[in-house]
Amino acid sequence: MKKLVLLCTLCVLSIVGMAQFEGTVDFVKSKGKLTVNYKYKVKDGKVRVEEYGNDNSLDGIQLVDTKEEKIYALSPERRMYMEATNKRPQRTASIEVTKTKSKKNINGKSCEKWIVTNTEQDRKVIYWVTKGDYDFFIPFLKTLNRAEKTAIYFLMIEDNEGCFPVLAEEMNGSGLLISKLEAMSLESKQISSSEFEIPSGYKKFER
Repeated sequence: MKKLVLLCTLCVLSIVGMAQFEGTVDFVKSKGKLTVNYKYKVKDGKVRVEEYGNDNSLDGIQLVDTKEEKIYALSPERRMYMEATNKRPQRTASIEVTKTKSKKNINGKSCEKWIVTNTEQDRKVIYWVTKGDYDFFIPFLKTLNRAEKTAIYFLMIEDNEGCFPVLAEEMNGSGLLISKLEAMSLESKQISSSEFEIPSGYKKFER
């Protein structure tokens, strides 16, 4: 009987350990006077990124498959799509990381303050990070391979698995805010697999 209970316990722990975030993330990105709203839909290593304009219209969609390391860009207006996989070498930087003991609640999530400094690039990024089942995020950043310092620096932080930056503020050495990323909400919910497929009727863009 004790062996059966132990086996059941191990099975439950195994299932919990394999759990991954499925749901939506509402993101706001600001740089200078420019503000862009994003909605991420996440399921099984796939991320649908929807970009919205100031009038709340859907301007563009990216379908990111972190397992296959592929990206497709969709134009809802033109009903077209193209492969947009970034094949450049992964960027790196010389950074200094300080994981502080400061904590605060941001948009309903308990967060810890991480500070990353790069003196060569005259930059400092303050991350407020929540820990959980956000294992999609690191492969997502690697697949996108973007040039933003907030993404490059975060990838280089040790022990970042399962972590998600609810707030990231990029500053120069004088403390001037350069850019800001904030997750206004992270909601666990079921997402249809069809959200990660190219819609019927979309034509492939040929260069």
